[in-house]
Amino acid sequence: MSHSGEGAHLPRWGTGRCVRSGPRFDRADRATTVRGAGSVDGSDRARAPGEIVGNRQRAGRHIARAWRGPWSIAAVAVAGIALAVFAGVSSDDPSATGDRPGTIDADDDERTLELDEAAADLAIPAAPALRLDPADGPPVEVDGLAVDLRVLVLSTGDEVADLVTGLLDIVGLPYDEIDVASTELTEEVLATGDRGRFNGVILTDAEMRLSDGSAGLSRREWRRLHDYERRFSVREAVLTGFPGTAPDGSYDYGFEAQAVAEDITARWIVEDASAVFPSVNTAGDVPVVGQVALGEVRGDGTGPEVTPLLVDAANAERVIFSSLRYPDGREVLLSSLPIDDLPTFAAAVVYDFVDFATRGLHLGVARVHLGAHVDDLFIASPPWDPELNQPRPELAVRADAGDIEATVAMQTRLVADHPTLDEFRAEFAFNGQGAALPPAGDADDGVVDTGDDLTDSVVANRDSLRFVNHTYTHRDMDLSAGTTAEQARDEVMRNRVVWQRLGLPEPDENAGLVVTGEHSGVYDDPRDGDPASLVPYPDGLNTSMAEGFEAVGVAAIAGDSSQIGQGADQQVVGHDMLLLPRYPTAILYNAADPEQLTDQYNHLFHERFIEAGEDPCAAAGASCEPLTYDELLAQEAAFTVRHMLSYRRWPHYFH
Repeated sequence: MSHSGEGAHLPRWGTGRCVRSGPRFDRADRATTVRGAGSVDGSDRARAPGEIVGNRQRAGRHIARAWRGPWSIAAVAVAGIALAVFAGVSSDDPSATGDRPGTIDADDDERTLELDEAAADLAIPAAPALRLDPADGPPVEVDGLAVDLRVLVLSTGDEVADLVTGLLDIVGLPYDEIDVASTELTEEVLATGDRGRFNGVILTDAEMRLSDGSAGLSRREWRRLHDYERRFSVREAVLTGFPGTAPDGSYDYGFEAQAVAEDITARWIVEDASAVFPSVNTAGDVPVVGQVALGEVRGDGTGPEVTPLLVDAANAERVIFSSLRYPDGREVLLSSLPIDDLPTFAAAVVYDFVDFATRGLHLGVARVHLGAHVDDLFIASPPWDPELNQPRPELAVRADAGDIEATVAMQTRLVADHPTLDEFRAEFAFNGQGAALPPAGDADDGVVDTGDDLTDSVVANRDSLRFVNHTYTHRDMDLSAGTTAEQARDEVMRNRVVWQRLGLPEPDENAGLVVTGEHSGVYDDPRDGDPASLVPYPDGLNTSMAEGFEAVGVAAIAGDSSQIGQGADQQVVGHDMLLLPRYPTAILYNAADPEQLTDQYNHLFHERFIEAGEDPCAAAGASCEPLTYDELLAQEAAFTVRHMLSYRRWPHYFH
């Protein structure tokens, strides 16, 4: 019994959807420090203003139907990243002006007039009704014992609680979180007569110890909890902690000896583990970095029956994950991993703890999404100069037919290697100013001869790709740039005409989705080099831009998840539009090969901190050590996997 919990008309970002849920690692405006080659500690990088120019993507649909664990997706993410690196498309740099090699001159009055006349004949799509808040229905009356479809999270106020409640928020699964440090677990909290308030219980610590080492649950509270679970046949999942036995008998996890080990390799007991963790690839070993508590099963016939699920590969008697069945019928899924220190692994397994606790019967549904937006199709970008550590506008380059063909070929190989991504398509955010325009109707058969090999190749391969409106000229939409409602409207409508003239697929479905250049207009950047001048969303929103977009039926605009105020699906303040975030990546817009990418990345995230007298190991968003190309891709793949396992629809954007 599940339902999405989404508004029926909410546009969807993302490529890749698999039914299954999991925890959230939100980018959380929290800084991430890269500790070494490919090693990530914390959540996503928080981008400092001006460090990385972000991409933008659109609401998509690409669906991977049968998820089987995160580790194969790392290869998917790397392939997508490599695809974007060599696609050669881009220009988010406002300095990339002037003559662009190979760019069609689209600024003449005749072409502008032609586009405006064609735009006037286009039907303006009606913006869908927005419905973001679920409606509560009347309570259901039942006879006999019954439980609500709701989860109880007993928390010691730690990050593990954030992990599971973040998941429940995204999935749309109702829950109550009780911090045992401040709230007593009473019978009234658990049930009213024959009606239990929860059909699953989650503990964030096995012993429910508070930060000062004291007991978070009294013996009486433990007994109430266990009585409730027994009476209503409710399962319990323990996300982490020491698998001990309380001297007063409050809890007993069935182990006679415990040890603490460090940096081990864990191995699944496949036959048993695959039944409890159906969405995780249990065929491979799991490297455990840091300390982990290990328990040896008690063999005296007392306590619960213990079924090991994940054990120390060097000694299978030492157990990490286990399922427990008590003589009174209670069932518990136990972990002794410091799960909050293993973000990617945690993201892969936490949903299955929730699913165990609820027996798979719960409200809410989650799907894995993989979306890859490649921005700035048709216009040129200044390449990075490794010697000068800056872009070179005078050498601006533009993609060509070979880049499009290579993208399609890599995409074909990717889908062949990962059949669950059968509907994956790279999505190109395009700027029609740089495209050659064939006469109306000439592109109907997918073949044009415009004299521009890039335009002709895009048309020839259009059914293998997806597209999103990135505005016609990549105009700076910021309030400080003075962009008017009329200019914003024209940017959208002219690009729609280009979409129509090139015969790009799904024009009606995507007409209401727009990605502005550099997400400009969503927040304000006067581009004076002073980060303090930035005005974040919503205060920095260019309301004139929003009004112009609304006038032509734009229903959703893209945001940058790493920017203040933009890290959530939300209604644009004061307007009948949605703001849908995208994940930035370190695949930089003006890097066309591995050398340029690694040099620019290491300059932005390592060298410039040293040059400024800062410690890159301590600075927010910095890399402690320079990365090689392979390490950089591995790191971005790890971020991508964690984002996918957050079950958000947000796409990743590249150049």
